[in-house]
Amino acid sequence: MPEARKRVLVVDDDPTFRKIAERALTDEAVEVDTAEDGSVAIGKLGAAHFDLVIVDLEMPRTDGFGVIKHVRGDARTTTTPIIVITGKTNLSAIDKAYQLGASAFVSKPVNWRLLPFKVKDTLAQGPHAKPIR
Repeated sequence: MPEARKRVLVVDDDPTFRKIAERALTDEAVEVDTAEDGSVAIGKLGAAHFDLVIVDLEMPRTDGFGVIKHVRGDARTTTTPIIVITGKTNLSAIDKAYQLGASAFVSKPVNWRLLPFKVKDTLAQGPHAKPIR
């Protein structure tokens, strides 16, 4: 019996980024859903299971830090790996994301050829993709 597709939630306020991410990551092993901000993402996380969350730090309404806090604070998602994607070069923001429970970091502009490998590697670690703190 084939293995179930892994579900990935991509959270970014840029519609072009979401569309490219969905195309770059969707394949026979990965199914992608998207959210335009943290508030929408939190709603989707409450309604469905995701194996991985990819989140931008800077967004309107609820930002990426809020999404990370929510994921780590909910018993259903506390072990869900989180990849932070951001254009921020501010090391304190990146450090804060890791302190809150991010599992990995990718900088913008994103290398779309490499991102699927980062996602698959993080998914392979599953709940063992421990937050770096």
